[in-house]
Amino acid sequence: KKRGIPYLLIDNQKPENDNFSVTIDNFKGGYAAASHLLDNGYTSIAHLCGQEMFRSTRERRDGFMQALSERGLAPFEIVNGDFEIGFGYETAVRWLKEGQLPQAVFAGDDNIALGVVNALMEAGVQVPGQVAVVGYDDQTISSQLHPYLTTVRQPADRIGIAAADMLLKRIDGTMKRGANLKIDPELIVRESSVPGRRA
Repeated sequence: KKRGIPYLLIDNQKPENDNFSVTIDNFKGGYAAASHLLDNGYTSIAHLCGQEMFRSTRERRDGFMQALSERGLAPFEIVNGDFEIGFGYETAVRWLKEGQLPQAVFAGDDNIALGVVNALMEAGVQVPGQVAVVGYDDQTISSQLHPYLTTVRQPADRIGIAAADMLLKRIDGTMKRGANLKIDPELIVRESSVPGRRA
């Protein structure tokens, strides 16, 4: 900025730097995931999220909590950890040892979700028959392992096009004032959250 070099930020983690940025509306993503589970009759829902330092963690959780609050519900549990398979796996193993499982899990990313599914299926718990699971990101593996994972897609193609367009406008001088473009995520419904569904 000091050198006058045109720039923009993608997936910016600090709201105060939102001038010239392209971000995903993570609040909407968390809200959509929770609403989907609620609409399918699940009322005891856990949320496994990333570390608090990430803006996406906070926004996804806020959206999740808003959807539950509108139905007068509290979460089964909210647990912070790393965006890794091991975190989801270890949390689900703890629930199994404690003898208390949520009806559904909204995971802050697909890796966490896959860890939860793995632990539950190892223990003979049916997904989604006994516990529904929703992830976030729509990574390739989400549509390759059974049960196929319901997840919230961040449209990389739309992010890339919007970012390139904004940067070119900054370079040629047609965009002089700051702008934050928020792109809506998309809920992709597959097997892991709806019993009997094939996707």
